[in-house]
Amino acid sequence: MFKRIILAVDLLDIPDRGVDEVIQLAQNYGAEIMFMHVLSFDSEAYPLYSLYPLFEGYSEVTEKALEDYEACIQAHEQHCLAQLREFQQRAKAVQVRAQVLLASGNPGPILCDQAQAWKADVVIMGNRGRRGIRELFLGSVSNYVMHHAPCSVLILRDSALSTLDQPPPDQSVPQDIPMAMG
Repeated sequence: MFKRIILAVDLLDIPDRGVDEVIQLAQNYGAEIMFMHVLSFDSEAYPLYSLYPLFEGYSEVTEKALEDYEACIQAHEQHCLAQLREFQQRAKAVQVRAQVLLASGNPGPILCDQAQAWKADVVIMGNRGRRGIRELFLGSVSNYVMHHAPCSVLILRDSALSTLDQPPPDQSVPQDIPMAMG
């Protein structure tokens, strides 16, 4: 069923056990995983730039601020890449083929383009739960991907993950239903 899985990792949304569940899914299907993160300037995790040194007459301060900001961006990129590689190592530890991709830009279209290019069977991602006016103004990457991806999309929510830790319910006859004797 699934041979190529993209796990779209928003480092704010996917809890560790969600990554482990996807690795288990890939192991069960003999699938390969691509751990993917898209750096986006409008992400809550992206380093903010202070505008105060941009005023005229502060060219030395502006230059130093830009250097500091570039260093901050590079550190952020390295942190994201390290997290993706850690997920990759966890997959490889259980003999699941895995690769990482760190991209930059608008996450929704980039995820859909990568799913097309890599011929993914499913994109798995988290959801921040934006609704109403927040979704209207801030958008929803998961909503975009659900409507534009060339493959299936699976949205992981924290509430769904908590049920994955529990054993499956007993499929026998429920105890509260009386059995008819014949």
